[in-house]
Amino acid sequence: MPPCDTPTNWTTIATGATTAVHGATSFYMHVPGEPLDLGLRRRGRAHLSRYCMAEYFWDVAKRSGLTCFILNYPAGWPGALRRGAMALYSWPVPESLPRAVAPPASLTFERDAQAPHFEG
Repeated sequence: MPPCDTPTNWTTIATGATTAVHGATSFYMHVPGEPLDLGLRRRGRAHLSRYCMAEYFWDVAKRSGLTCFILNYPAGWPGALRRGAMALYSWPVPESLPRAVAPPASLTFERDAQAPHFEG
């Protein structure tokens, strides 16, 4: 049986916070002051980072100086990464165009390198 409320589950995994803290309560999230049916029309918007009240683990990693690459993770779009990138290819997240975001930087690979090198 699949999880019944994946926006809540993905956000909990990515933040370590409970639903009461992060606020991603369902696919059909209601924002106070909006018409009740707007959550139905904007299904899945709980995946968007602007509705999350907790900090994502990649933000903690970024603050610690680590470079992150988040690939195809449906919660937290778009990321606010200053180092690294976020790509979303197969999840139907609203307002998810473009499908990849990264700071203005260049990514280079050196021959026999262990990890990509980010400049920027």
